[in-house]
Amino acid sequence: MFGYHNQLLFVDLSAGRFERVPLREDWARDYLGGRGLAARYLADLLPVGADPLGPENVAVMMCGPFTATDAYACHKYEWVTKSPLTGTYLCSNTGGSVGVYLRRSGLDGLVVTGAAESPSYLLVDPSGIHLNDASDIWGATVHDTQQALVLRHGLPLAVTCIGPAAEAPRSVRFASLFDGQRSAGRGGLGCVLGSKHLKAIAVVPGDEEVPICDPEGLKDLLPGIASDISRDGTTGDALPHSGSAIWIDALAATNRSGDSWTLRPSGPGSPSRRRLPTTWPASPATVARSNRPKRAVPTGARRRGAASVGRSSRAFGRWGSTAASCPIRPSSRPTRRATITDWTRSLSAVRSGLRWSAGRKAFWTANESGRTTTDSNWSGDRRE
Repeated sequence: MFGYHNQLLFVDLSAGRFERVPLREDWARDYLGGRGLAARYLADLLPVGADPLGPENVAVMMCGPFTATDAYACHKYEWVTKSPLTGTYLCSNTGGSVGVYLRRSGLDGLVVTGAAESPSYLLVDPSGIHLNDASDIWGATVHDTQQALVLRHGLPLAVTCIGPAAEAPRSVRFASLFDGQRSAGRGGLGCVLGSKHLKAIAVVPGDEEVPICDPEGLKDLLPGIASDISRDGTTGDALPHSGSAIWIDALAATNRSGDSWTLRPSGPGSPSRRRLPTTWPASPATVARSNRPKRAVPTGARRRGAASVGRSSRAFGRWGSTAASCPIRPSSRPTRRATITDWTRSLSAVRSGLRWSAGRKAFWTANESGRTTTDSNWSGDRRE
């Protein structure tokens, strides 16, 4: 099947066991993109009533079919698990290099189960899969952890890791997972991996290329896609002007599922939720950080005249794992400013395009039916 290597890596931290499992092609076709596909796997693998910080919780990392290709805004990757912050479905994405390097290693994603007995980190390289001791970096900051693993294994190397705030037993329930300076910051993903004693995932890239049905046809499409991104009221105007902070209002206005930080428990052990304010002023520091130059678009795109690289625009990559970063400087400003309606429509369109809602529905349907899973059916042989 084009767009995938058709291989997932299943990691059982409790047993120290690794297994390459064929990708479910029917699921990949039904749940387009990393987010929907990861949600479908989580629905099949997560036991009903699992403790988010227990070894029975499952963390799924998935790339989209265009990750590690020349397609713009498609190099992010998605994580899904059960949130320790909300007690329900967690999905969080991040930029960085781990997704691209993993695909170049011939893998489309990771499924992490169990919990290691001691601090460990996962190393994926062309020679194999290794679960190494991380006692010497347990307690280290994100920056120090990344530097230590680069010094240990050399370059090229991509590292995603947690910091001290995510480490058990005193982990913060909203702790993040970092890939370089990018983070998967929603719902406490770092806390989940900390409870599994997984300090980091390090990937040495291989030389695998993502199979594309029509490479030349994809190249012909790229200039038009870049032009559409530049002319769009959200990606071409609002995002270059204000950065990622614009999504706060849109997410707060559209979120009704409780899967992100806009809903949180009103007290320890309470199932009720308290709505947070729907309007948050963006601080100068937030805007400045969002507008720092990035180079997520391949430099070859500039030579093809597709776009020039400017301030960061967080554009939605409908064929990648989920929303992704694409620095585009529009050649001309739209005649009107983008409104909250524009942002909400864009968000809704992306969710529809990636079948995100279908993935979440699959998660709830599977769990409400009371299905559980064991190591014996990792390959997902069961059918609906």
